[in-house]
Amino acid sequence: MKLPKTHAWRPFARLLRRLLALLAGRWRLVHAFKGPAPAGPCVYVVHHQNLAGPVAALALLPGEPHPWVLHPFLERRACFGQYYGYTFTKRFGWPRLLALPAAALGAALVPPLIRGFGGIPVYRAAQKRPGDGRLRQTWQLSRRALGRGESLVICPDLAYDSPAAHTGALYQGFLALGRDYQRRRAEPLPFVPAVCDKAGRRLLLGEPVFLEPGRPLAQQKAQAAALLASRLNGLAALSAEGGGPVGVLPGEPGGLSPAPDGAA
Repeated sequence: MKLPKTHAWRPFARLLRRLLALLAGRWRLVHAFKGPAPAGPCVYVVHHQNLAGPVAALALLPGEPHPWVLHPFLERRACFGQYYGYTFTKRFGWPRLLALPAAALGAALVPPLIRGFGGIPVYRAAQKRPGDGRLRQTWQLSRRALGRGESLVICPDLAYDSPAAHTGALYQGFLALGRDYQRRRAEPLPFVPAVCDKAGRRLLLGEPVFLEPGRPLAQQKAQAAALLASRLNGLAALSAEGGGPVGVLPGEPGGLSPAPDGAA
């Protein structure tokens, strides 16, 4: 199983990533805890904040990590349905006459661009059909990316459209990647919390969270999710207080590190 085809959009996505970093100007990627940053692949657990989090992550995180993306945004027809049936008409309240061309344009541009970013499709429970292999696809693509030494970006907020700095309830299913990685690589998988500090123009990275082997997976996931939420909210509090960084991760100005040629 391979990542979705990127066609000719991969170089454009890389250019857009660099443009995002340039537009971010003096934004920084900040290592906001004492201790070393993960040296290998990890899962960046990003507070969504109504797109602020994933946009900052794509611009500032090193190594071109693969974002988990809701599947309609990787499929043209489904993307049109998402934009026309919900985003523009119900969420934004646009008249259908205006929403129709906007949805058509978005459906033409967004899926190939997200594939260019190496996006991995994710399906909600209501969008999965028994036996269709969709959950397995997300799992396999994620395992293979981690196995190649590449990281993931996951925004597990239930209230993804909330712009609030505070993190509420989180989905927990993605945390099972930690147990699988531990079994295959005999080392823990770091889950790194990240919060976009818009006022301070920073993407704050918190102390990694790890699963604790030897306990039932459901307990491991619940404990890790609670700890991630706590650390995400700690980063949000640091942002609100205007706290100074503990250290700034290396990279180009703006925090973007160039990926080597051929990186996925």
